[in-house]
Amino acid sequence: MITESDKKYVESLFPALAEIQNSNLREKVIGVWIEAWKDGNYEKIEDVHFWEPYSILAQETEDR
Repeated sequence: MITESDKKYVESLFPALAEIQNSNLREKVIGVWIEAWKDGNYEKIEDVHFWEPYSILAQETEDR
């Protein structure tokens, strides 16, 4: 179950989510992060280990 608290937590970690103008898409992205966090049994999202392709994509996004 996704709580409002979970959503706010994810939004605080990823401020760029606010740039997604399509609210339906933004909610789905937030949901995927929450699902990965909860399914991975991590205490917090910051504990999720980043894998190389994601790290490269994140860097490319920041460079824009």
